[in-house]
Amino acid sequence: MYRFVLLLLAFIAASIPTLAQDAGTKPQTLFTNVNVFDGKNEELIENANVLVDGNLIKQVSVEPIRNVG
Repeated sequence: MYRFVLLLLAFIAASIPTLAQDAGTKPQTLFTNVNVFDGKNEELIENANVLVDGNLIKQVSVEPIRNVG
């Protein structure tokens, strides 16, 4: 029973940020200084910036990404 309560609390805590968002807006996350494997080339893209819009990768660049928000 104790594990069930902990699991339920973890689920509720994970759901709160999703519930607080407007239905029409997608959260954006900017990852900086990451190494990216693009699935095509053998070498990594080093020190890249990756902009994720909702659940989609919107942009990958070695230059700063400024259109966040």
